[in-house]
Amino acid sequence: MASLPNKNNQSLLQAIEETVSRFRDKVAINCPIAGDVTFAQFAAMSDVIARELHASGVAKGHRVVIFARRSAAVIVSMHAAVSLGATYIPVAHNMPDHRLKGVIQDCEPTLLICDSHTIDMAQAYGLSRNIPILELEVGEGVIAPTDPVSASDKIPDSEASGDSAFYILYTSGSTGHPKGVIVTHENVSDYVGWAIDYFGVTENDTILSTAPFYFDMSTFDIYVALASGAELVIASDRDCVFPKLLLGKIAAKNITVWKAVSSLFAHVAKISTFSTTPLPTLRILVFSGERLPTRYLVDWMNTVPEACYYNAYGPTEATGISTCYRIDGIPDIDEVIPIGKPCTKKEIMLFRDDEPVCARNEPGEIVIGGAGIAKGYWRDDAKTSRSFVVRIGSTTFDNPVYKTGDLGYVNENGNHVFLSRMDRQVKHQGYRIELDDVETALRNIESISDAAVICKVDRQLTELVAFYECDSSIDQSEVRATLMSRLPVYMIPKLLKNVSALPRSERGKIDYNALKSMQD
Repeated sequence: MASLPNKNNQSLLQAIEETVSRFRDKVAINCPIAGDVTFAQFAAMSDVIARELHASGVAKGHRVVIFARRSAAVIVSMHAAVSLGATYIPVAHNMPDHRLKGVIQDCEPTLLICDSHTIDMAQAYGLSRNIPILELEVGEGVIAPTDPVSASDKIPDSEASGDSAFYILYTSGSTGHPKGVIVTHENVSDYVGWAIDYFGVTENDTILSTAPFYFDMSTFDIYVALASGAELVIASDRDCVFPKLLLGKIAAKNITVWKAVSSLFAHVAKISTFSTTPLPTLRILVFSGERLPTRYLVDWMNTVPEACYYNAYGPTEATGISTCYRIDGIPDIDEVIPIGKPCTKKEIMLFRDDEPVCARNEPGEIVIGGAGIAKGYWRDDAKTSRSFVVRIGSTTFDNPVYKTGDLGYVNENGNHVFLSRMDRQVKHQGYRIELDDVETALRNIESISDAAVICKVDRQLTELVAFYECDSSIDQSEVRATLMSRLPVYMIPKLLKNVSALPRSERGKIDYNALKSMQD
C-alpha cells in the first residue's frame, strides 16, 4: 500500500509523488475523453500544465478556476495548480452564465483553465476582466495546452503549508448567491489518509467516479485513488443518466469501490434489470449526501450481497466524511439507517437552545469539530462567523467548530442518526413536524420511487404539499390511505401531486425552491 497522507509527516502531494514512482506504468485514470492515463503520464501532463501556469503568472497563494468537461484533464489541472501552491476552483462546464460570472467576480482568479467546449464562455468572462486563459487540448492520450507559451525550465518548489487553501468549492447559498468553502491541504490530507485506511483501499482497487468535480464527494474519488495507487474510472455524463449503462461500466471495468450520492444508488435500483445484473467485483459501496430510502438499500444488498455497505455523512465545510456507519445485515424496509460514529480525529456534538444535548434519542443541531473543519467562506466574514464558531452558549472550544444546521440524535447503540435540515422542521397545526419524516413515509409506498414535501404558507396558515414520482398509476386516494395508516393525521399533506420528475439541483439533490413554484 502507498504511504498514507499525514503519516510519517508525509503530505498528500508527497504521497501522490511516491505513488507515481511506484506505479509509473499502471493506469491511474480512465475516462471517456482521454482514455487511459498512466501514473507516469499523469505526472508528465501535470508538469507541463504547471509550467504553463507558472509562465502565465500563477504563483503560491493564487487562485485558478478550472472550467472544463469532466475528464482526466480537470484532475491533471488540479494537481498542476496545487503543485505550485495555488488554489483551484472547479466549476461545472455547463454552469449558467450568471453563476459563472458570480464565481469569477468573487474569487478573482489569476487564470482560467478551459477546453474546446468551454473556451467561448471562458473568453467572454475572462478576457473582459483581463484574466489569462489556458485552453487544453483533450483527446485520446492527449492532455496539453493548445497554444503553449514559453514556459520556464524550472518550476519553483512551492508546496503550500497545511493551513493554506487547497481548493475552494462553491455551494448554494440561502440568498441565491453561491458561497465558496475554503478547504486546506491539511483538511484533504487528513480525510484521504483516514479513507484509505478505513476502507482498506490499495493499488488493486478500481474506484468509480460519478460525482461532479465541483462537488466535494469527488475528493474521495480523486485523491484516494491517486494516493493509494488505485485506478480511477470516470463515468460519462451519459452513464450517470442511464442506469443500464452505469451497471455495464461497473461490470466491464471491474469496479471495486463506489461512493455516490444516495439518489444515484436509488436511480440504479429502480430499473428492471438491476436484480439480474452480476456485479461480482464490487466490495465497497458508500452512499451519502441525502437519505437513501431503505427499500433501495435492501435491493442493493440482495443483488450484491458480497459487498460492504456504508452510510456516510459529512458537509462540504467539514471535508468529506465526518461519520460513517457500516450496515451489517439486511435492514427492515422501514428501518432508519444511522450515520454512525465520528471518524478518527473528528468530534460530533449536539446542541439545542445553545445547550449540549446529552440524553439518548434527544434531537439537537449537529456540530462538528476536530480535523477537516474548513477555514470558512471565501471573503464572507459574516457567514463564516455564524457557522464556524468557538463558543456555543457557555461552551467554548479551542478551535472553531462547524454548526451544520442539521438535526440529529444519538440512538440507544451510540450511533448518530440524521433527522433533517433545521430549516426542514416546520410547525403545522401546533405540531412540530420533520418534513423528511413525511417524505420517508411516501418513499416507502411500493409504487412511489421518490418524493418531496414542502410547507406552504398562505395568510399565516400552513399547508403541507407533497410531490411524488410514481412508477404506476396509483390513485391519490390510495396514497392518502397508506399515509393515514403510517402517520398521525396532522402530518398528512393536504395536497398530493404526482409529477413525472422532481426538480433537482446541479448536484442531483431535490430543488425545494423550484418546488415552491409548482405548489399551486
